[in-house]
Order: sequence, then structure tokens, then C-alpha cells
Amino acid sequence: MALSATATAPRTAPTPATRAAQRPFDALQAPAPAVADPELVDQVKMAFENDPPVPTASQAASLQVITLLAQPQFPMQRLTQLVQQDPALSAGVLRSANTAAHRGGEVVETVRDALVRLGAQETGRVAGIVAARTLFQPNLQAHLAWVKPQLEACYFDAVVTAKVAAEKSLDVRGTNTDRVFLGAVLHDIGRPVALRCLVALTQGRGSLPAAQIEAVVDAVHVELGGLTHDRLELPRSAAMIAKNHHELELPEGPTFTELHVVRLVSALVRWRRCPSSIVQGRAEIDSSAHALGLDGHALRALDTRVKEVIIETAK
Repeated sequence: MALSATATAPRTAPTPATRAAQRPFDALQAPAPAVADPELVDQVKMAFENDPPVPTASQAASLQVITLLAQPQFPMQRLTQLVQQDPALSAGVLRSANTAAHRGGEVVETVRDALVRLGAQETGRVAGIVAARTLFQPNLQAHLAWVKPQLEACYFDAVVTAKVAAEKSLDVRGTNTDRVFLGAVLHDIGRPVALRCLVALTQGRGSLPAAQIEAVVDAVHVELGGLTHDRLELPRSAAMIAKNHHELELPEGPTFTELHVVRLVSALVRWRRCPSSIVQGRAEIDSSAHALGLDGHALRALDTRVKEVIIETAK
């Protein structure tokens, strides 16, 4: 898509030697990614148009939210943490905070601000409803069983990306950490949406090779993610990240700083979790590292932090 902001003058391009020093993955012989079946890609897009699926909270997060809400005086800080770390919970709370009934002049852009606007009681109600949607749809869980590994991977990657991107944003001038966290949690929301469309096409009875599933999701997730952001009326800052995090000609400048942070971390996470993604990820990592002014040492340190958070999150 065409970006509607004016880019600043680019930084001086790094030399080949500097660029190589910035890329800890250069020695990797990554497998070539699978090519998506064009007919299946079109069918997935049509399935979305016919019946756009609503993202649901992960089962683990749902159980934690409902258990927390059962307490007479639940800790708001803990609820905030749970909501921030789940795409569907974040989307539900933000959407409620920005409805006509709650809108107070300015559009709420972060989960923390949404919680302040809604208050503990209303936040608990919204989060509980979204969480219950998953827990009390056992048929849906069975329906999605054959893409369960991919759905779990979407959630895992979103959480890791959000944690690392929010940490990194503390070192980057002009960024809002809460906005970066939210944008990272929601940036790949098109992936679970695409998986649900695949399931709808097979009515829950089919299966595809993992490589073909990944190829189809890669091909459609940005478009479906952008449409989902628009349909759910999510904050523009998060929608911009979702729609442009794979944009190869991404401008530099303050308008795009948060997008570069999320794109860089997301590409590193994807590479660590799916080596074939580095075919496109190389360009994204180079571009965003350059835009953020990261030298080879800083990039390698960020990659090390990604590996650490992947291990911590998997425990």
C-alpha cells in the first residue's frame, strides 16, 4: 500500500562490510519458502469476504482472566497485563473504550488508557465476555484442531514480539511504549484470521501440509489483518503497523519509528522461529535497523534478547 506520510532524508547507506556485520543470520543457509497455491489464496480471501472471522482470545489467557475476575477485588495491574498480552482481549477492550458511549473526545490508542477510561468494572466485563467466547465454544476448538499448532505459534510470536519491541522502544526517542506493545500484539492478527478462513473452507475436516499452510497465510495475512483492523475500528497506530510491517519501501522519520521497531523485532522473531522467513526478513531487518540507527553490536544484542525471550516465554 502507499504510505501517506512524507519521509525524511535517508541515512547514509551502510557499506557492504557494515551491512554484513549487522546481520547475524548471514551464515544461515535457510530453506526456500513454499510457494502458495494462487487458487487457494483467492479462496481464503473470498472466505473472509463472505464471513469475516472475529479473533478470539487464547484459551490460556481466557482461563486466567476468568479466574482473576472471580476474585472479589481483583488486582487491576494483573488484568492489564493479561489484556495487553492477548490480541483479542486488547481489541475487545479498545473497541469498547472507543464506542460512542465511552468516547471522551480523543481516540484511545493504548490498552492502559482504555482501562482508565472504562474503569475496573467495565473492563472486567468486556474482558470476561471476550474470554468466555473461547472457553464456551468447545465445537469451535475441535473445529480448529488441525491448525492448532499454527494458531498457538501466532499467539506465541505476538507475545514475544510485543515484549521485545516494548523493551527496545525505551531506547528509541519519539516512541510510546504502550503503543508499540499494542501494535506488536496486533500486527500479525491477519495470521489467525487467515487460518480460520482455511478451516472454514474445509469445514474443519481437511488438512494441508504445514509448509503450504504457512505459504498461504504469508500471502494473505497483511491484507486480511488490515481489513480486520478496519472492521474492528482498532487504533490507527496499530492498524498502520499491521498494514505496513512487510512493506519493503518503508520510509524513515518520526512517523514510522514505532513501525520500524515492531517490524525489526517481528522479523527477528520470525527468523528464529521459522528460518525460511529470512528470505524476505533480510531486507526488513536491514531497512529497519538502518532507520533506527542500529549498528552491528546493537543488532546482535537485540537478536540475543529475542532468543532469551523466546526461551522465557516457552517455559
